[in-house]
Amino acid sequence: MACVVALGASLAADLRPASLVPPAEAQQRTTIIVPVTIRAQAASKTRLPIQVTSPSPLARNSFIRVRGLPFAAALSDGYAIAPGAWAVPLNALANLNVILPVGIQGSSDISINLVSVEGTVLAEAKLVLT
Repeated sequence: MACVVALGASLAADLRPASLVPPAEAQQRTTIIVPVTIRAQAASKTRLPIQVTSPSPLARNSFIRVRGLPFAAALSDGYAIAPGAWAVPLNALANLNVILPVGIQGSSDISINLVSVEGTVLAEAKLVLT
């Protein structure tokens, strides 16, 4: 099951399983599609599937910001911008992986934002990394 979050009047109202988003509504907004939960093991590399859909071309130099990763976790592409936070170019999403070191346990609430080069959040989604 996947989650779709699009910016609108009420963000909480937009957090729904992808299968429940009416096709016409999904086509009218820029959205980020991610699974609700990703299960990964310590000392492993796990696929981080992020899809961005938009009815119009995205602003040039837009990127994905990932926040809430475990302290020592890394992504296979992009740039660390703070502990647990990464900026990822859109062209890197097709092969993006989260790399977890030995000893990581528990779960993390991950926030994923589509951000314009000016810093405006265009869409957001959340997932749990366990």
